[in-house]
Amino acid sequence: MEINGVYDFTVSGIDGNGYQYMTGMLEPERLDSHGLRYGKAFDIGIDHAKQRTTISKFRWISGVPCFFETVAVLKGEIVTESEVPYLLEKYNLVT
Repeated sequence: MEINGVYDFTVSGIDGNGYQYMTGMLEPERLDSHGLRYGKAFDIGIDHAKQRTTISKFRWISGVPCFFETVAVLKGEIVTESEVPYLLEKYNLVT
């Protein structure tokens, strides 16, 4: 799936605990001088067991996800892949 303003969009399968994630870069992927990823990104964590979706933004620094900031928690909702573009615009993660 291609989303305007999102690079390297990834959707996981649902694990044994009912957790799934969708993530992507909010700018073209860049590598630092050590070949490690850096830049702005987002994460949508979906807890199927608790029927809850958490939308966060963060930064890759030296290949490590850092500075997570929760943007929204949607209780009683399981977000699908097709809803991601709308949510990214709604919470001003893409322009």
